[in-house]
Parts: sequence; structure tokens; C-alpha cells
Amino acid sequence: RFIAHHHEEFVFVLRGQIECLLKTPDGLLRETLGPGDSFYFWSYLPHCIRSIGSEPARSLHLLCSLGEPADSESANDDSGPVYLMEASHRSPSDQVGGRIVALRRARGMSTAEFARHIGVSPRRLMGIERGQKPVSVEFLFELCRRCRKPKEYFLAGAFVDRPFYQVLRARELRRQPRAPRPGRFRDSRACFASATFVPLVSEFNTPGMLPYLVRLEATGRRLGRMVGHPGQEFVHVLNGGIRLMTVQDGQPLTETLSPGDSCFFDSLVPHRFVEGQLAPYGHSTAEAIAVFWRPDSERLPPLHG
Repeated sequence: RFIAHHHEEFVFVLRGQIECLLKTPDGLLRETLGPGDSFYFWSYLPHCIRSIGSEPARSLHLLCSLGEPADSESANDDSGPVYLMEASHRSPSDQVGGRIVALRRARGMSTAEFARHIGVSPRRLMGIERGQKPVSVEFLFELCRRCRKPKEYFLAGAFVDRPFYQVLRARELRRQPRAPRPGRFRDSRACFASATFVPLVSEFNTPGMLPYLVRLEATGRRLGRMVGHPGQEFVHVLNGGIRLMTVQDGQPLTETLSPGDSCFFDSLVPHRFVEGQLAPYGHSTAEAIAVFWRPDSERLPPLHG
């Protein structure tokens, strides 16, 4: 069953095999992903992700929504999820009408009830849902305000840009350019001591998230100071041990993260990640998936170039 939701999604496979189906304006995409593979896509597009191996698969899924918490609309009965995006050839009025129908049904509301909710007559709402009445800019903004949805929700076909997705294979990571210096957004990555960064999305011009494969080296140098930066940060440890130094209730706090551990936090809180061996003869390199997010007013720059 396909669902769609706001706004972008990042998938990283940890174990097993998964199949990703994505309905794009160019047709149905079908990709098989294995351990170490990643998939970044516009989650406005209807998609289905499932395990296809003999054993259960395990993967990380991070959702980014610029306007509100990421969600999906599901029907209240047994008919399953509601499709939130139709074919891209439909006109903007048809797209808005289709989205209104899906949203109204997902909330279990009649035409009359939803018309009262958004402040229009049932007759006008029926005309908009059928694509028979034009949708003004004023109506669209009022609809967004009352339903607490971003404008992209109702005009997904017009706002989803190419590329629709990016698949990065584990074998390709060796060929990806490293980013040992943080560059323009220095504060976002300066929280990792002695680390190199391999970007896991490079083809999107303005991604809502920046996912990286991070490798931290054990060094004898000073650990450096804790830093804070706008947005949120997610870290999942793949190999080795990583120490998180931060502040809680005004007091220093240190947590050691083992493989499989993860943390998610407001990155304005001062913090720093350093390699932390779990055994005296352990490997001197730790690896993690780190994903940075910034508010819409501070959108992230392209990673390529």
C-alpha cells in the first residue's frame, strides 16, 4: 500500500534487503536496496517500502517536514491509506481538489462538515473538489491556515522538483568526495572531533536534511570545545564507540554510544562527538550516520561542487 506525506525522506539500510517503490511523474520506480545503501526522495510522492528477503530487514528512516511534523493521512475505515497525490498531468485546480478530497476523507468529515471547517459553502467545496471551480490564491492560503498544511501539500505536483530521488549504493561510498572541512556551514559539522564526512545526498539542490556517513578517528589531540548550531541533529552509531559530550540542567554530561545506539536532539544545546573506544584493543575508527536539519530560513546549500 502506498502512502505520501511531508516532505522529504532519507532511508539507510542496516541489514537485509528492502524494495522501494516510488510513483514519480515519469512512472513507477522500483529499487532494491541492501546493507549500506541509501535512498533520499520527495515523500510527497506515493511510496511503498517493504522487506523482500528471507529474514526481516532493518533500516533507518528520517522524515523532514518544513511546515509541521511529518505525517501521513490514513482512512478511518478498513480501506487503507488515502492516496495524496494524483498524476502530474493534472491542472493545479485538479490537484488542489484531489488533495481536499483525500484530506476530508482521511479526517472522516462530510462535505458539509469540511466546508464549515474551511469557511466556504458546501456547493463551492463540491465544485472545487470536482475541479469545476477555480482556486484563488486567497482560498489556497486560507485553506493552508485552517488545515495547518503547507502550500506544497495541495500543490505537490507543481512543487516537487527533479530529481525526484537519489539512490546511493554502499560500493559507491568509496568514490564519494570527502568533506574533511565543514565549509560554509562550519558550525553544523564542527561538533565532530577529527572526523571526515561522506555526503549521502548530493543531487538535490536544497535538501531539507543533510545526511552523512561520518568517520571519527582516535587522536591524542585535545577534544575541543562543545558547540551549538541551529536546527536538529540525529546520530546513529554503525561501528565502534562514540562519546557524546553535552550539557543537561547546566551540568556537563557524557554518554557513550555503542553500535546500534542513536540520539536525536536540539542542536542549539552545546555538544561534541569524539571517538570513544569500547575495548582497549578496539578499532581506532568509529562510524556513524549523522543527519543535520535546519529551519526553512536557513536552508542548507547544495552538497555538490
